[in-house]
Amino acid sequence: MAFEDPVSLFVARLAGFRVPGPYQDKLRNPYSDPRRRENLRLYFTLMRRRRPRVLLVGRDPGHRGCALTGIPFTSEAIAARGTLPSGERLACSGTVVGPGVGYFIPFDRPPVSEASASIIWEGIHRYFEDPPLLWNVLPFHPHRSGNPRSNRLPALVAETLAFGLPYLIALFDLFPSVDTVLAAGERAGEVFRRLEKENGLRKTVYFLRHPSYGGKCNFFEQLQRLKGEGRI
Repeated sequence: MAFEDPVSLFVARLAGFRVPGPYQDKLRNPYSDPRRRENLRLYFTLMRRRRPRVLLVGRDPGHRGCALTGIPFTSEAIAARGTLPSGERLACSGTVVGPGVGYFIPFDRPPVSEASASIIWEGIHRYFEDPPLLWNVLPFHPHRSGNPRSNRLPALVAETLAFGLPYLIALFDLFPSVDTVLAAGERAGEVFRRLEKENGLRKTVYFLRHPSYGGKCNFFEQLQRLKGEGRI
């Protein structure tokens, strides 16, 4: 049997997830699409070379961001251009996002932007010397019933933990260099509080305000403080 690298195995495992019957009209697997699988495989391959120390983790893919690209917190516009909406080049993106990296982005329409992705990458641009690893506690896209072009709050235990936790644990095996977690938002925070309490998670975890719905300033203030303290 041909050897498969750990990243390819991880992505294949994601692709193999089948949405259970009760959720089939309100949860989808972005990685059933080979183009999104390849985008994630490329992103993880590039990040493994960097040996990231920090994991920035959110709740789940947004329909204008990760659900289209396969890359957490990353819209088509960020992946394709490597710039903020202002046109400013992302300082620490290196070869992780931007022209020439090789991500698949549809060419028959303008790349789609997402507000949260733009804010997250602006924060990375401002406060990180090296980009953190990005992930979601639920890697699948919850949406309103019958409307994939929407977002929905998933149930914590029934969806987020049951479907997402095995991949989160596997992610730590894939990136053993990670020793610090930034949990952005209440749902990601809930998951990591449970992990700390029940599983003895051997990571330093900081709980951040999610930048959406007016949280941008608070999110940036928290990142600035962590940077000033030498924690990120």
